[in-house]
Amino acid sequence: MKSTLTWQGARVAELRDLTPTVREFVLAPADADAVAERWAPGAHLQVRLAADGREFTRNYSLVGSPEECPGYRIAVKRLDDGLGGSRAMWQLAVGDAIEVGTPQNHFPLGFAAPATLLVAGGIGITPMVSMAQALARGGHRVRLLYAARSESELAYGETLRELLGEGLVTCVSSRGERLDLTGEIDALSAGAQAYVCGPAALLDEVRARWLDAGRPLPSLRFETFGSGGRLHSEGFYVELPRHGTRLEVPPTSRCWKCWRPQASRS
Repeated sequence: MKSTLTWQGARVAELRDLTPTVREFVLAPADADAVAERWAPGAHLQVRLAADGREFTRNYSLVGSPEECPGYRIAVKRLDDGLGGSRAMWQLAVGDAIEVGTPQNHFPLGFAAPATLLVAGGIGITPMVSMAQALARGGHRVRLLYAARSESELAYGETLRELLGEGLVTCVSSRGERLDLTGEIDALSAGAQAYVCGPAALLDEVRARWLDAGRPLPSLRFETFGSGGRLHSEGFYVELPRHGTRLEVPPTSRCWKCWRPQASRS
């Protein structure tokens, strides 16, 4: 569910490094008497800050659950060749001021399916943490496939292993490992659903395997942060025939998007 976006002052209450390139932040309302908005699995937080004479606005998935954290918990991957937003976040220290928007949710989790497959690549693990927790604690069947470049980059790996046990399958590409997407999807019961977050190549592969298995697209949802961290060197256009609209995406832009085939918009 999407809520009306409003901005509020916040401060960095805690931070810790989860991996060599992923840092976790807990952002608390600047007003000590204010209470952070509650959110559901799949929600994200928009943040706004100024650094090096520039203003940055970025979206980050909320991690965990409101019950575990008095503020907003996010994790940011440092991209040294990016547009500067992650570097600006990494320059923050405990006590620094920042602005945050009301939590939004374009990637809501459903609980009616008989089983759920979660697939994450790299920093795409962030929305999956709250999803895995909500499903496992509610007694729902859930399995999480988690791919990373190296063992040291498996953020939240220990937490998820304690939660899911053998229901967590990790894959480290530096060891030549690959996720068995075909086997995992084929093993799902009828009516199962899947949620995917990660690089574009992973999303494309899951979608192809899902269709090959004859499963309905409305049961597959995915979220990606643009091109998985890659910049578009050339601009391109997006056509929206139903609305008679043609949108231009300029060069070096990065889009935050979510694909939900079952959704319709008037």
